[in-house]
Amino acid sequence: MIRRLALFSAITGCSLVVPLGDLGPGGDASIDVTSDVVAEGSVDAGVVCDFTKPFTTFRALTELESKGDDNHATLSPDELQIWFASDRFSDANQRDIYTAKRQKRTDPFGPISIVTEISTSRDDSQPSISADLLTMLFATLVNGIQWDIFIATRATASDPFGPPASVVGVNMSSTDWMPTFSGDQKTLYFSSDRGGDANVWAWSYGSAQAPAQVAGIDTASTDQRQCLSSDELLVYWASNRPDLDHIGGLDVFVANRAQKTDAFGNARIVTELSTTSDENADWLSPDLCRLYVHSNRSIGMGGDDLYIAERVP
Repeated sequence: MIRRLALFSAITGCSLVVPLGDLGPGGDASIDVTSDVVAEGSVDAGVVCDFTKPFTTFRALTELESKGDDNHATLSPDELQIWFASDRFSDANQRDIYTAKRQKRTDPFGPISIVTEISTSRDDSQPSISADLLTMLFATLVNGIQWDIFIATRATASDPFGPPASVVGVNMSSTDWMPTFSGDQKTLYFSSDRGGDANVWAWSYGSAQAPAQVAGIDTASTDQRQCLSSDELLVYWASNRPDLDHIGGLDVFVANRAQKTDAFGNARIVTELSTTSDENADWLSPDLCRLYVHSNRSIGMGGDDLYIAERVP
């Protein structure tokens, strides 16, 4: 069910387009399509999507698929570079962080390479790049059972990242992972089970304040993989909550708020993106028209695969 959502002010390959409605319930069908919407390789600050409308197209990023898990995508604002986690070269299902580039937003991504400076001998996953491309957040399995959040920085977007450091202000003995920065990099959002259930938390980055749960999207079920607009007024996330027309596994939900100090409200499932498989929201384009997700639905090559959903402005 899609209820009315006010339009938000936003900052900032051309083949057959398959409407989501043609997939039928559950949406598990083989798709490899792209859309002609918007300009090539640029952030289109003047385009804002109508949130009374559902996403209309969905396609797999087949050029990035492997027989392993490929998930947790994060992109540059112009969508010309992607980073993601994959265990494609590991017999032990150990993930590293990879990247790929393209010349235009409508092109497929080119050759994939490992980001060696932030891929360690441990399991490294869930990368999240800042809008200026100078800071990378990610999570590492530090002792075989506990995930902690790490950060790496660089001087320019063409430099390698420096040595990763643990974000001591948020890491506890709990699972702390799936980090993302707010658009202004003042708030670090992350998923954690420190309260008993997996929920979304926020921390004023670098402060002595304790992290707090993000009100309005927390339930007794799993709520994770938050994906916020740059103004922090719109959030997509994954949940297996039994209400709000939950379909199965982890579904994609969306909620909004009038200002950053408010609790999120009007939570609802994104029906056209949710199936009986698991779906997680990964990254939202600056113009709010495209949502990158990962899913283990059966149409992919491996376990988790990467997809893009798009709505026409």
